[in-house]
Amino acid sequence: MRWVARKESYGAKLSTRYWERCLDVADPGDKKLDPISPLKHADRITVPLLLIHGREDSTVPYERSATRLQMLQASMAFLEKYNPPD
Repeated sequence: MRWVARKESYGAKLSTRYWERCLDVADPGDKKLDPISPLKHADRITVPLLLIHGREDSTVPYERSATRLQMLQASMAFLEKYNPPD
Protein backbone atom coordinates (compact mmCIF):
# COMPACT_ATOMS: atom_id res chain seq x y z
CA MET A 1 0.00 0.00 0.00
CA ARG A 2 2.91 2.36 0.71
CA TRP A 3 4.42 1.59 -2.70
CA VAL A 4 1.09 2.15 -4.45
CA ALA A 5 0.65 5.50 -2.70
CA ARG A 6 4.14 6.64 -3.80
CA LYS A 7 3.57 5.37 -7.34
CA GLU A 8 0.24 7.19 -7.64
CA SER A 9 1.33 10.43 -6.01
CA TYR A 10 0.93 12.21 -9.36
CA GLY A 11 -1.79 10.04 -10.90
CA ALA A 12 -5.48 9.27 -10.51
CA LYS A 13 -4.93 7.34 -7.26
CA LEU A 14 -7.38 4.61 -8.27
CA SER A 15 -5.68 1.90 -6.22
CA THR A 16 -5.56 3.94 -3.04
CA ARG A 17 -9.24 4.83 -3.49
CA TYR A 18 -9.98 1.09 -3.76
CA TRP A 19 -8.24 0.48 -0.42
CA GLU A 20 -10.14 3.34 1.19
CA ARG A 21 -13.59 2.57 -0.24
CA CYS A 22 -13.64 -1.23 -0.32
CA LEU A 23 -11.52 -2.07 2.71
CA ASP A 24 -12.08 1.12 4.72
CA VAL A 25 -8.36 1.63 5.32
CA ALA A 26 -6.12 4.55 4.41
CA ASP A 27 -2.91 3.39 6.06
CA PRO A 28 -0.90 0.20 5.46
CA GLY A 29 -0.51 -0.23 9.23
CA ASP A 30 -4.26 -0.35 9.85
CA LYS A 31 -5.15 -3.38 12.02
CA LYS A 32 -8.22 -4.01 9.85
CA LEU A 33 -5.84 -5.53 7.29
CA ASP A 34 -4.44 -8.16 9.69
CA PRO A 35 -7.12 -10.83 9.01
CA ILE A 36 -6.42 -10.75 5.23
CA SER A 37 -2.71 -9.97 5.24
CA PRO A 38 -0.57 -12.71 3.64
CA LEU A 39 2.35 -11.39 5.69
CA LYS A 40 0.47 -12.07 8.93
CA HIS A 41 -0.47 -15.62 7.88
CA ALA A 42 2.60 -16.95 6.07
CA ASP A 43 3.25 -19.36 8.94
CA ARG A 44 -0.04 -21.12 8.13
CA ILE A 45 1.01 -22.28 4.67
CA THR A 46 1.05 -26.07 4.69
CA VAL A 47 1.68 -26.86 1.02
CA PRO A 48 4.63 -26.17 -1.29
CA LEU A 49 4.42 -22.60 -2.56
CA LEU A 50 6.25 -21.13 -5.54
CA LEU A 51 6.68 -17.35 -5.52
CA ILE A 52 7.87 -15.57 -8.66
CA HIS A 53 8.64 -11.88 -8.90
CA GLY A 54 9.75 -10.05 -12.02
CA ARG A 55 10.35 -6.69 -13.62
CA GLU A 56 6.86 -6.55 -15.14
CA ASP A 57 5.10 -6.95 -11.78
CA SER A 58 2.78 -3.95 -11.53
CA THR A 59 1.88 -4.53 -7.87
CA VAL A 60 5.23 -4.95 -6.13
CA PRO A 61 8.41 -3.11 -7.16
CA TYR A 62 11.20 -5.22 -8.67
CA GLU A 63 14.23 -5.34 -6.37
CA ARG A 64 15.84 -8.72 -7.17
CA SER A 65 18.62 -9.57 -9.62
CA ALA A 66 17.77 -13.19 -10.52
CA THR A 67 17.73 -13.86 -14.25
CA ARG A 68 14.82 -15.13 -16.29
CA LEU A 69 16.64 -18.43 -16.95
CA GLN A 70 17.10 -19.01 -13.22
CA MET A 71 13.41 -18.32 -12.67
CA LEU A 72 12.38 -20.75 -15.39
CA GLN A 73 14.72 -23.47 -14.10
CA ALA A 74 13.46 -23.03 -10.54
CA SER A 75 9.85 -23.11 -11.76
CA MET A 76 10.45 -26.32 -13.69
CA ALA A 77 12.19 -27.97 -10.73
CA PHE A 78 9.29 -26.99 -8.46
CA LEU A 79 6.67 -28.32 -10.86
CA GLU A 80 8.57 -31.55 -11.50
CA LYS A 81 8.83 -32.16 -7.76
CA TYR A 82 5.33 -31.15 -6.63
CA ASN A 83 3.25 -31.60 -9.78
CA PRO A 84 5.00 -34.20 -11.97
CA PRO A 85 3.58 -34.86 -15.45
CA ASP A 86 3.18 -38.63 -14.83
